Amino acid sequence: MLTSIKDKILNVTKNVGLFVSDEKEQKSGEKSNFNAGSSILQHFQNSWCELHDLNEQNTKRANEVADDIEKISGKISSSRENISLINHVLTNSGITSSISQCLDQVKQLYFTCETIEHKLFELEELIEYRVCENEKQGHLIALESFKVRKNEQLAIFKESLEEGYQNKVREYELRTKDMLEMRQKVFHEAFKTDLEIYKSQGTIPKVDLNKQQNGAILEEIQLDFDQIELEKFFEDNTDQKTT
Repeated sequence: MLTSIKDKILNVTKNVGLFVSDEKEQKSGEKSNFNAGSSILQHFQNSWCELHDLNEQNTKRANEVADDIEKISGKISSSRENISLINHVLTNSGITSSISQCLDQVKQLYFTCETIEHKLFELEELIEYRVCENEKQGHLIALESFKVRKNEQLAIFKESLEEGYQNKVREYELRTKDMLEMRQKVFHEAFKTDLEIYKSQGTIPKVDLNKQQNGAILEEIQLDFDQIELEKFFEDNTDQKTT
């Protein structure tokens, strides 16, 4: 790059009148141009400034990269030391066997947890079964209590019906007894009358009953009487006749 700049400067000195000797200028009699080559110089000056800025930026970035490399190098060194320490601990201590024992214990604990979980499921099923049995027993007790209560109510109802029936039977018997006593009294009076007629006339009067009349005739009526009293009655009557 510097070689190309040098060649361009030499080319400018050959072609631009600024670099011609004073004698030639005086001989030619031409007027000198002092601004010749200023644009080229300005161009190269700007290029140099750009190169300078780029170099400063590269230097700054190189310093940053160097810092990053140093940090990475420090981390790598620290990691190496840690790895060496870990290897030393693993090789010279019983941590490997301890880790193996811990893994075995964790595995055993896992199996124990599975067994406990299975037992908990069985316990839950047993609890549900017992709750169901208790509810069933409670329902049976309630049903038995309901049955006993209904039987008691039925017994009370039967007693009330029986008492009502007995009262009605007694009332019917009383009415029947009164009616029978009245009929027996009437028949007894008729019998005494017929007996008096028989004693006095020697015949029993016949009673003409209407066939359409409802009721029983005297011969069909069964009277309850005492045979001893009847014989005594006849004896008294015969004694009266003899006297």
